[in-house]
Amino acid sequence: FSMYRKLMNMRESLSDQQSKDSEGLKMVKSALKVILETTIHSFINGFLPTVERTRRSAPDEDKSYLDGAVYLMGALLGKQKCSQMIACRTGKFVQNKMPGAQLAVMMAESMIPSSMLDWFGVVKQSVIERVDNCEADYFCTLSEEDQIEQNKKNL
Repeated sequence: FSMYRKLMNMRESLSDQQSKDSEGLKMVKSALKVILETTIHSFINGFLPTVERTRRSAPDEDKSYLDGAVYLMGALLGKQKCSQMIACRTGKFVQNKMPGAQLAVMMAESMIPSSMLDWFGVVKQSVIERVDNCEADYFCTLSEEDQIEQNKKNL
């Protein structure tokens, strides 16, 4: 979502300068604006839902790889739940691979920068809890329709 916001800010800055520009430059900017908006629209409404459908219909052995790719793409697009899902999965990985992970996480908390405390809090909670409930707690999807449907279920 942050990438989308940056592109929209760029579009606004192009619109602000429009009054100072010549007619030919206005035409070029208008063409670029249409191309940019079309690209964003097709990426969000075409590519991302296709990846989501492929992930849901994938066999179990391929699903974990696709899940990881979706979580990463979602986090890069600024989706909070996807970032939290990565943190939760990271915590479960540390819990399974490292003896005494709970103690290590508690000790490491004091060294974490304040900007990362929210993310690390999810990692810590995931390491301390015994049950694997990442999918139940954090719903990460690239499709806006799925997100709206999930929000309705939570109400």
